[in-house]
Amino acid sequence: CLSYWTQQSEMIPEEFWPGIGKYLFGCDICQLVCPRNKIAVDNGLPQNITPFVFPSPFEIVVMDEKGYERYFSKTHLTKSKRLKRNALIAMTVNRDPRLEEALAKAEQDADPVLLATVRQIRKYRGVEN
Repeated sequence: CLSYWTQQSEMIPEEFWPGIGKYLFGCDICQLVCPRNKIAVDNGLPQNITPFVFPSPFEIVVMDEKGYERYFSKTHLTKSKRLKRNALIAMTVNRDPRLEEALAKAEQDADPVLLATVRQIRKYRGVEN
């Protein structure tokens, strides 16, 4: 289950990376059936207005904790380090041209899983430090 891996605090096996290239957390089916998401639909806004604009994977990786709280504090998304890890993997799978900049930013973090993910991505790409 992709949702399982995107919520784990450990490393994500490379065999699941292609799915994360499309979904940073969970999956569309999970989002459609989640009862918490019904609250967002029932918020009184006209149906053609999107109440939440999701930042790009790059924006997530370079986002500080204040930015994360501003975007995600009222959601049930994963913790910031996990979402950043998932965003780095999505950027890798999708060959995002800003990946090197995102990796450099992530290397400044002290989170062991995030740092291990950076090393794993560099090895995956054949660019070891």
